[in-house]
Amino acid sequence: MLRTYGVVEYGQDLKLLKRPLPVPKGEEVLVRTTYAGMCHSDLHIWEGYFKLGGGKKLPLPYSRPFTLGHEIEGVVVAAGGGVPEGAFRKGKSYAIYPWIGCDRSESCVQCRSEKTNHWCQSKHSKGFTDGKSIYGGYSSHCIVPHYKYLIDYEGAVPKGLGCIYMCSGLTAFSALKSVVSKVENIGVGSKDVMIVGLGGLGFQALGFAKALLGGMPLVADIDDDKLEEARARGCRAYNSKDLARATQRIKADSYDGTGICAVVDFVGSSATQTLAEAVLRKGGKSVIVGLFGGMMERPLVMWPFRARSVEGSFVGSYADAKEMMSVLRRTRVEPPPHHFRSISRASESLRDLKKGKVMGRCIFKHDWPGGASM
Repeated sequence: MLRTYGVVEYGQDLKLLKRPLPVPKGEEVLVRTTYAGMCHSDLHIWEGYFKLGGGKKLPLPYSRPFTLGHEIEGVVVAAGGGVPEGAFRKGKSYAIYPWIGCDRSESCVQCRSEKTNHWCQSKHSKGFTDGKSIYGGYSSHCIVPHYKYLIDYEGAVPKGLGCIYMCSGLTAFSALKSVVSKVENIGVGSKDVMIVGLGGLGFQALGFAKALLGGMPLVADIDDDKLEEARARGCRAYNSKDLARATQRIKADSYDGTGICAVVDFVGSSATQTLAEAVLRKGGKSVIVGLFGGMMERPLVMWPFRARSVEGSFVGSYADAKEMMSVLRRTRVEPPPHHFRSISRASESLRDLKKGKVMGRCIFKHDWPGGASM
């Protein structure tokens, strides 16, 4: 029996639902979930919309009930007839790569370039953990469309943390990669990069900073406890509540006083992009990752005058996930602050996340009463 805490009404407590266990076909595998991370985007999907700024919202037309959760870790308990022998190890825990497209390279440009994380638009897309099905991470089981999306994390991260590296880890890794070449060409070092927002993503990025940037970057947030944690990790930290003061200090601390090379924004709000614009020097780059929401309005003529770029970054590709695991195996990467909770506390945890009470990542342990079947 499949059990899930599903969204029946937007913004309301999740409901315990039961369904027959699905039977995998072809190259599919059935995974019994052991751990699942709670992502900040789960909060937006639970509420039923994303903020567009100016009081506008992007509603999500999902059929309910559906199950949240795309950071999944578990054990294969059944496989379709097309799964070859040796494709997985019995009893072994795998992380699941969830950003899956249609896999039709002959007709889909995103899948042809292996950028399935860029939202393959095909009606044949297999994205099984997009918040539209009952098989998300808050379910006891999920059907994985192809066995190749089982990611071996053994020797890379401890058991129970593999799940969070499939979204927050991968997102942070991919976003930092996008500024590496720009920073290396200038040669000032990691202090030429600032991470904005010290949630689960921001702390994941700090973990990868030494491996990708060669040292710890600058950080900005409005929470003193999070800033103190970042300082303990070797970062120069700035409270951005007072934008003018933070801007002045950051520019004064930069290599030549004119600002920094790159900002990776894990909040994605009007306020954080205002900060990015204020501290970037000419030719700088802002990478927007967070989905808090808001608007930017800038005179077009200032883009060429300042020679700056703004780029969106959305999780990472399947190849990025493999590369990230390789980095994690050969380099000591400090995990983000995290804690484990029972899956039965999912509703409570979403409310805590909304109130800003979650430091780093909350990971649900699938400790269903009576144990999970299969």
